[in-house]
Amino acid sequence: MLFKGGGKLRKGDVFGLVSREGGRNNAFTSQDLRAYYETLPKDKFELVLFIESERMANSAFEPSEVESERQVVISEREGSENYPTSQVREEVYSSAFHVHPYKWPVVGWKSDLKTMTRDELFSHYRRFYHPNNAILVITGNIDPTEALARAKSYFENIQSATRPKRHVASEEPEQYGERSSKIERPGALNYLSAGFHIPESIHPNTSALIFFSALLGGWKGLIGSPVDRFVPKSNRLYKRLVGRKIASEVNTCFPLSIDPNLL
Repeated sequence: MLFKGGGKLRKGDVFGLVSREGGRNNAFTSQDLRAYYETLPKDKFELVLFIESERMANSAFEPSEVESERQVVISEREGSENYPTSQVREEVYSSAFHVHPYKWPVVGWKSDLKTMTRDELFSHYRRFYHPNNAILVITGNIDPTEALARAKSYFENIQSATRPKRHVASEEPEQYGERSSKIERPGALNYLSAGFHIPESIHPNTSALIFFSALLGGWKGLIGSPVDRFVPKSNRLYKRLVGRKIASEVNTCFPLSIDPNLL
């Protein structure tokens, strides 16, 4: 809905304005945040500030567009259900977390996607989309003083709101033993996923765990996808399992997150 216009932006303007200048833009959602980004020549820097300030303050959430996008997201959800790895990942997270919201899939449950209303979405937008609940990141050959001044000119007049409190009311209880689950669906292959509790990203042990994950499953960058099909072949698991024909594919995922997560 944040690409559908509102204020000085019409539907399709975000992609149109950026692509016209030879740039790229998109967005992604993680367990902790929602991010929007544009890559453009530095002389078009102010275009980015215009787009993001309008997106933050004036997105319309037209009811007809909500219904259209509802079907798109449900289709995305159903598409992930066709991948056994996605089903297994959801099962692992719902087993590993009994209290923390990490137990919920980022795309959401289909029952919620079908029933959430336009007003509920817009209320969420108004609650979270304001300057004192956002981070602006600017990279490139741009003068920092000029960048800050221009950013202020676009964002300082947007009304702030009370920064939302953390939704997590309590920490995930300690797990005292192994938890296991089994899914049986039609198919020719078997999939196995094992999750291990790890601390939050700012923990002193995180650097060592990132290195450990890379040794086990190969380095795929700090924001590698949990279902990334690119797997380096020099890692320990690939050599032991795929190299010896015990498995046809192996992968690891180390998420950087605000709260303790899973390797």
